[in-house]
Amino acid sequence: MRARSTPKPPNQEQRALLEFLLSRPFPGRDLLQTQLPSVLVASSCDCGCASFSVHVGGVACDLAHGPAVGAMPRNHTDPFEVILFSCERGLHDLEVVSYSREPMTRLPRPDELELLLDESDSGSTSTT
Repeated sequence: MRARSTPKPPNQEQRALLEFLLSRPFPGRDLLQTQLPSVLVASSCDCGCASFSVHVGGVACDLAHGPAVGAMPRNHTDPFEVILFSCERGLHDLEVVSYSREPMTRLPRPDELELLLDESDSGSTSTT
């Protein structure tokens, strides 16, 4: 297990993944995009995975949260997904969920992923 880290500016991989997850329109996306320049991030899991909490303006949030957008591997075979969570204040957490025995210790690159978007008009989920 690793200790939770002190919030700091996102590294290049974290920023690229956040930008990718916010690259397609969905309800509430515009607010989340405006928060990107002011976020700090910190490790959010004790299992050693690459998940991190997002601190808007450097402030941790303890409000109830839910998924905003997700992504899955383009190859459809790797057992993981990425979920960006938001709350009333905006950005909250990025979870890298592994469905294998080992945690995913690296962040996937945007070119390895496709977005999962809820098409609220049609009630279906599309991938891009």
